[in-house]
Amino acid sequence: MLFDRIPGSITQLMATKTFAVGTFTRDLTAAAANVATIGVGFRPKIVLFFANVPTKTAFSVGFSDGSNHYAVYDNWVGTADTYTTTSTQCIFMIHDAAGQSQGASILSLDPDGFTLAWSKSGSPTQTATIYYLAFS
Repeated sequence: MLFDRIPGSITQLMATKTFAVGTFTRDLTAAAANVATIGVGFRPKIVLFFANVPTKTAFSVGFSDGSNHYAVYDNWVGTADTYTTTSTQCIFMIHDAAGQSQGASILSLDPDGFTLAWSKSGSPTQTATIYYLAFS
């Protein structure tokens, strides 16, 4: 198989089980807070996030190693059909109107997961679904 010949290949990654996938939700009406995600099974070195509000266009893809945080998000409120980047958060969603958002960066990489530091602007509503892929 082609991947068997590539150092650090997907086959090797899967054989050593150095990753975990999961999901959680975030109530966008919730106040800014630090929220832990546990049950990952190891201390991650990097986490990728895919977040959306199913009934809105709020969408974000990002990653963090605990120190560096990056995301691409749907900026439909600013300009329709555009995406914007941030280097301060790994999850960022604009919701409902300008000034209505929730975002997060990794506060810590923990022995069995990670803790997100959530921030909030304005009064966003509904619930976001966040999927993660954590690597050790």
